[in-house]
Amino acid sequence: MELNQILSRLKKITKTDSDYALAKIIGRKPSSIATWRSRDTIPYELCTQIAMEYDVPIKWIMIGEGTKTEMAVSNKVSLPFYEISASAGPGMLALTEEFPTEISFDPEWLQKNLGASAKDTFIMLAEGDSMEPTIKHDSLIMVDKTKTSNTDGIYVLRYGDALLVKRLQFQFKDNLKIISDNAIYQPLDVKRSELVDNELEIIGRVVWSGQRV
Repeated sequence: MELNQILSRLKKITKTDSDYALAKIIGRKPSSIATWRSRDTIPYELCTQIAMEYDVPIKWIMIGEGTKTEMAVSNKVSLPFYEISASAGPGMLALTEEFPTEISFDPEWLQKNLGASAKDTFIMLAEGDSMEPTIKHDSLIMVDKTKTSNTDGIYVLRYGDALLVKRLQFQFKDNLKIISDNAIYQPLDVKRSELVDNELEIIGRVVWSGQRV
């Protein structure tokens, strides 16, 4: 990743001339940019948000393709597609979120039908059969990161070292039930206090799925 060039393009967009000024305008601490430089990486979702706010193509920010004044040819928005899998089976390890590709959607459709915003949503794969028939093996799932608790539904979560897609049922007191829609898999009862202990992390709620036919 050519981080210096990305930061330079972000400064052009935001009309800033220093890391300090850029950090202030994007709502980050100056130390965050120093950390990005040391790691030669920058949060992709932040770049996507800036691209949307300033009406600039994300490809121009990331790799310099096109021009910063280029307008979108349609009203589509691009959602990050992480080519990693949440296991809907016994539990595959997937800890690294690689640099994503993109899939385009109509923002009005996202809001009207799913109540979702492009800046808070991403797409990934679901593998395995434990959520069938609701979510089949190798389906695409759309995840809303703003919806993480208190409402029963299907979620992507990290439990220990496993990245999973499961139905969550929020019960009384400290109880949380992790359920597979496929009846051959037994539900799992955990304590919601594990959320605090970071044994269990709810990534977001699945708001849409699509699959090959």
